[in-house]
Amino acid sequence: MEAQDNTERDVEFIERTLGEKLGDYTVSAVRVNEIVFQHGDDSVTVPIFDYQRKVED
Repeated sequence: MEAQDNTERDVEFIERTLGEKLGDYTVSAVRVNEIVFQHGDDSVTVPIFDYQRKVED
């Protein structure tokens, strides 16, 4: 996945693996276009590639 520093605008590529812990969340699925993080009954889906996102000038 790609992460960008909001202050410096640097882009970093980060690999996540199934079962990896990130704070209180665990990577529960790694798919072609998304990663799913799980914490109890809560889940957060993070798109890897968001082709639908509009780019603003």
